[in-house]
Amino acid sequence: MCDTEKSASHAASISGYVDVPSNDENELLKAVAMQPVSVAIDASSNDFLFYSTGVFTGECGTDLNHAITVVGYGTSEEGMKYWLLKNSWGTQWGDKGYMQIDHLCVIMKLSGIRY
Repeated sequence: MCDTEKSASHAASISGYVDVPSNDENELLKAVAMQPVSVAIDASSNDFLFYSTGVFTGECGTDLNHAITVVGYGTSEEGMKYWLLKNSWGTQWGDKGYMQIDHLCVIMKLSGIRY
């Protein structure tokens, strides 16, 4: 039960944010190189829900219904550029809670990103 008499404390504070322009891969690369970036994606497809390993190349979708964090980027052994995402669904999902997703899925589907 919550102690309603106790004064509130903050676990963290946000001192500001920056908008990353939509469809600007270079700006997102710069932002992710500095810190994780929150983005919205379409997480409703079965391909997404049951992702396990490798670069996700399934349907990207356009219904931005799930917040996820971009924590890195890279290029697969096959030469495919990807964003490394960390999901909030725990380590049982994806590749221990992470996903590599085709770089265009994140870039082309967003109207703007904040970090």
